[in-house]
Amino acid sequence: MRGLSPRQGSVGSRGLALLLAAGLNATSTFSGARIVRAAALAVPDSTGTTVEFDTTDFDTAGMTTAGSLNGLTTPAADTYFLSGGLDYSPLATGTRAVQFLDPAVVEGGQNTGAATGAPTAHSVGLLRTLAANVQVGLQTQQTSGGVLNTTTDRVTYLALVRMDRAALSSALVRTTVAQAIASGGPMAVSFDSSDYDT
Repeated sequence: MRGLSPRQGSVGSRGLALLLAAGLNATSTFSGARIVRAAALAVPDSTGTTVEFDTTDFDTAGMTTAGSLNGLTTPAADTYFLSGGLDYSPLATGTRAVQFLDPAVVEGGQNTGAATGAPTAHSVGLLRTLAANVQVGLQTQQTSGGVLNTTTDRVTYLALVRMDRAALSSALVRTTVAQAIASGGPMAVSFDSSDYDT
């Protein structure tokens, strides 16, 4: 798997509602899709595994492909909010990772230690400008020492929302240099580059 730490342009997946609420205006329409996996996924040890989904929650923009729910496809060149997540069954051994799977989406990943006595939860979000017809998927990996299942109940998901810069107010700033992250508490991140500001 590629780098498994949040990088340029990353934003928490719970930030989606805030992004939409801040930018919607009277002429905006919602354009997005969400697919989920209801069944558990058996993930081998130390092997990058592509998540296959089994249900479309919604698709207002033709982002799903009939007969194949391996990812979502961008309908046009624009800025998109990508969000994905899954939970692993309880087992306090090794690490768990999740990231977006597409050559055009090189950022956006999470790698954490396993939780004790509870499922290890992951979610990752990213605001990114993408070309048309880019398929975005989700990949996961774990190092428990054996096969480990994800949980059920539709917790495993992938969502893609078109931000439509012509109708929404949005901006993207990022950092292009490494920053030392201190342990033990929150810290401010400095940004040195602006991709756009509508």
